[in-house]
Amino acid sequence: MLREVGLTPRLLRPDEYRQLLAYGIGLTDIAKHVSGMDKDLPSGSLGQIATAALRVRIEACSPSILAFTSLTGASRFLGRAVHAGEQPELVGHTRVWALPSPSPTANWNWSAEPWKELAGSLEALDHA
Repeated sequence: MLREVGLTPRLLRPDEYRQLLAYGIGLTDIAKHVSGMDKDLPSGSLGQIATAALRVRIEACSPSILAFTSLTGASRFLGRAVHAGEQPELVGHTRVWALPSPSPTANWNWSAEPWKELAGSLEALDHA
């Protein structure tokens, strides 16, 4: 998806994730020590302690944009239901986006449009 919407110039293999930093993209998640579908994560993985820890990291790094690739993750982080797209809240000076998961298991909720809007927003930042 990163390549398809123009965030990276080429398709990256999963083991090339460190190269994202060269494109100004950093990836993180709320659940730092477990993986899987949101509904299958252990209780508390997306809870207040984990979201508070992510908030501290974002405030310390102060990226221009924080984009969740999970509507559930964004919802847990913000403490409210979210719709795909830019959110009204800021984390410090960081804008927050909620994107539909690119996972094949989330195809019931899939739209590339919010991803394209994010890419356009980043392009606008680069030209500001």
